[in-house]
Amino acid sequence: MKQTDIRPLFATPWAEQADSSTIATIPQSATAIGRASMALGFPKATMTPIAAGGVPPYGEDMNGILNMLSRAARTAELGILHPFSADYATAINGYPVGATIAHPTIAGRFLICTADNNTNDPSQSMNGWLDPLGNYATAAALQQETQRAQAAEAGLLPLAGGTITGPINRAGGGVLPEVIGPNLTGRVVIQAFTATGQTAWGDDREAWVSFPASFTPGTVPVISIAITRETGGGYVSRFAPIGVYLNTSTPHINNTGFYFQPAYVKGGEVNTSGGQWTVQVIAIGVMQ
Repeated sequence: MKQTDIRPLFATPWAEQADSSTIATIPQSATAIGRASMALGFPKATMTPIAAGGVPPYGEDMNGILNMLSRAARTAELGILHPFSADYATAINGYPVGATIAHPTIAGRFLICTADNNTNDPSQSMNGWLDPLGNYATAAALQQETQRAQAAEAGLLPLAGGTITGPINRAGGGVLPEVIGPNLTGRVVIQAFTATGQTAWGDDREAWVSFPASFTPGTVPVISIAITRETGGGYVSRFAPIGVYLNTSTPHINNTGFYFQPAYVKGGEVNTSGGQWTVQVIAIGVMQ
């Protein structure tokens, strides 16, 4: 079927302006010989020759049924939903699953039947009925929530930029610390991690440690290191000086990691430890 196949609508029901005496109300069952009813339609007598005892059909009945059907068709064409009817529910033994009716109290809303043989009046009980729009907020409720959210957001920092002038209290208790240091502007991040390794014994041996996540290129984070003692019979104490650039004597640290010397002191001897080491690192820097 194509959209162009749609037939003209019933703007005027059949016999809309006819004299009322020419339109019969069709009863459920026959009331007289030859009269039409919803149960029998036009009875057999109207289709039997008069010479054989038949009777002609009544024009009032024809007008009546066509008027009823064209009114029902016009209602359907308009998309109008009927409200719940207890009499109708009784006559059809209850609404079936999928039947759709008008909401009993809210104009423009509808209900869908979810149980066969449903005779529950939704104005009294919603058992067997679904209100598909029941969980949607009303325009008034949405406006109220919008105003509440706008008032709450007015006290927050913008998504980009902004300055915090007071302490930040954590939901679980306590206050977030404020980090102050050289070049620590923007998004300041603290990385706390553990690294392990082993360096060959000897003078000027250094080890490289990478940060779990790189800081902003071109920035130099602030770091703090703690190193474990040497294992074995001596349990020699160790320390971890940061490596330096020989030409500038500045710490050998960049945005991706750093060099350090796993050094030990034993008696008067200071040298690079050849044993396995573990360092605990705290690095504070800027990330994009």
